[in-house]
Amino acid sequence: MNNVLEDISKGLAKHSTPFYSPRYAAHMSFDVALPAVVGSLAALQYNQNNLTPESSPFTSMIEHKVGLELCAMLGYNVNRPLSADQGNVPEAWGHITSGGSVANLESMW
Repeated sequence: MNNVLEDISKGLAKHSTPFYSPRYAAHMSFDVALPAVVGSLAALQYNQNNLTPESSPFTSMIEHKVGLELCAMLGYNVNRPLSADQGNVPEAWGHITSGGSVANLESMW
């Protein structure tokens, strides 16, 4: 088993694309800004799971804030309750997903 594992490891090291690196630029990935890498590594230590505010109170709060900022940027109402000057402006609602595939699946759901 050690020999097979060593052969596989050598083959992977020699012939694999370095998708593990956050600085690798290729298909469906791109150069990530250094602050984004640092933020990702900082959050990774705490295994944040944005499933519910109970399991990730801090990152859920950040997700909510960013979601409202995106909704405001797109012209949705982010103030509750509706003020008289907002008329029939659609109310903001949504959440951040891990990527395009998840977002597409959720939109179909």
